[in-house]
Amino acid sequence: MVATRFISPSKFMLSEPLPLIPPISLESRYTNPLESNQGQEILTWGTHFGETTIYHSTVPTGTFHKIGYRQFDNLFLMFIDSGSGTIVVNDSGKLESHKFAVGTILAFDDTCSFELVQKIDSIITGIRIPIQTIKEFGLCCTFEIIGTGNPSVLARAARDFVASIIVQKSDLSSISSYFIENLLQEMISGIILENNGNTVNQNSRKSIYDQAMSFIAASANDPELNTANLARELSISVRQLQREFKKNNLTVAQTIKNQRIDLATRLLSNSKMNVLSLDEVATFSGFTSLIQMRRALSERGLRHPTRIRADALNSL
Repeated sequence: MVATRFISPSKFMLSEPLPLIPPISLESRYTNPLESNQGQEILTWGTHFGETTIYHSTVPTGTFHKIGYRQFDNLFLMFIDSGSGTIVVNDSGKLESHKFAVGTILAFDDTCSFELVQKIDSIITGIRIPIQTIKEFGLCCTFEIIGTGNPSVLARAARDFVASIIVQKSDLSSISSYFIENLLQEMISGIILENNGNTVNQNSRKSIYDQAMSFIAASANDPELNTANLARELSISVRQLQREFKKNNLTVAQTIKNQRIDLATRLLSNSKMNVLSLDEVATFSGFTSLIQMRRALSERGLRHPTRIRADALNSL
């Protein structure tokens, strides 16, 4: 999918309009999920990638609320770039009050409901990603406050990256859109992992096997990933890592290869990725060459990459 720019409500015009912004308004729960209690308008503009949305919002002084939904599809991060106030969260009927200021980061999912009381006008940078992204790491996030004025290096980098995409003046190609969306999802997952003390090396609540599987899922496109490097990342010996996989009737090397095969078939079956050559598909899937990718697909009983791509096109 090619990224789409938006402004909401569409009747607003920015003092310095961004080029190529169509007059469309996405459903609010997929952009800035805040709604006014007194009828004030929140101006939001940004870029929509399909599963991921990034935006800037100007939120005036007043009281705003976020409605909780039964669906459990999205994770939101909101970076407070300016302004201050109080957030009142309804936690299973118990009200909890938290102050926020510049540098505060709010993380919450669809089900969360809260009230935000603005003392002064605020500017917010926001991101929405699929909740499944962090579920793959065994995490959930109903409501969390991350950082209170001193966000981590990763959080600052994510915020700056989002801001640079929103204000850029040229269209994003389908390739750029695809990889930017994946990078955004990985960065936000990293922020949640970091905040929960669940980095791969520090995760005490997940087994070695689960940590390894999470790391492989996130890093299979790195051609340097192998059994020895994975053991080093987990701070364990190669023998210990191999024992953990043997308990699950698997080998580390085959698991990494399977993940790369799955990634390659997704790229080959996605018509938006037809601009990639087969050599590029191999590279982006973590294989060192097209020959290595073809051999791996054949070992799985799959067809030649060209046929996989053609079959996907014929099924449209």
